[in-house]
Amino acid sequence: MGKPTIEQDTKIQSQTYLVIGLANLVGLTLGLTINLWWLTICFILCIGLIVSFIRKICPLCILLAKMPWNR
Repeated sequence: MGKPTIEQDTKIQSQTYLVIGLANLVGLTLGLTINLWWLTICFILCIGLIVSFIRKICPLCILLAKMPWNR
């Protein structure tokens, strides 16, 4: 497998934004309606984004790149 092209990279980045956005929305909705502990989903996702920025490696992007629909 060669280096990802710009088009593939943009596609994976868009999928990453979608997954993180939906998970944040679910965590926020559950946290405000059911129990405040569900807000930890948002906290964990935010910490993951900060760590990805610092380390310049996004584990979610790597995982999404290995999915069959991205090959």
